[in-house]
Amino acid sequence: MIKKLQKLKAKKGFTLVELIVVIAIIGVLAAILIPTMIGYVRNANITSADQTAASIRKTITNTISSMETKGCTLKGSGTVLISKIANTDGATAKFTIVNADAPTAAGADIFTTMAASGSDLKVSGKKATGDNWTAKEMANAWRDALANDLKECKAGTAIIVIKNGVCTQVAYSAADLSTMTLDTSTAGIVQITPATFKADGNDDGVIGGDIVGTNPKVTKDGASSAS
Repeated sequence: MIKKLQKLKAKKGFTLVELIVVIAIIGVLAAILIPTMIGYVRNANITSADQTAASIRKTITNTISSMETKGCTLKGSGTVLISKIANTDGATAKFTIVNADAPTAAGADIFTTMAASGSDLKVSGKKATGDNWTAKEMANAWRDALANDLKECKAGTAIIVIKNGVCTQVAYSAADLSTMTLDTSTAGIVQITPATFKADGNDDGVIGGDIVGTNPKVTKDGASSAS
């Protein structure tokens, strides 16, 4: 018993100085690692948003091709803003689609805008019957096609730039892109450019604190990927 007590007494705990040193080391490591981890998470989120933008661009390109085979061809230059994307019933996507040049205009349904005189977006072509598409038929056809094709898209907002029937850029964010200050220097086209990031000192892939993915990739220094 005496030997056991002697062994117990021989064991020493940490001194206050040692504990303070350990706490200080943990604090230094936290100060170094936490910003690194935050940056890692942000970059991962930007990469994910870029991938979503690329997926949407591919989807829209396929939709355009599919609609062209039906004689419903989207031409001209302009910008479509698809917001509040959601797949709530497991079958079709729910979304709001407006003219990105005036996203807050009353009832600014893009199909109504396209049918209006002077719109940057035009639909031309004939149905299989040889008759021209009416504005209502065209609107219903595009809504149905997008509702089906966007059903796997992540919830959020997309800005889709279409020039002469070609999807040239997609920007995607879980946030509402219509609230962001975007580049309108090209007449009739709202888009994300290097100037968008430089305007408010935003970082690549971040606008006003919100993660924004682009395809082709747009960066602050002007680098872009055509994929």
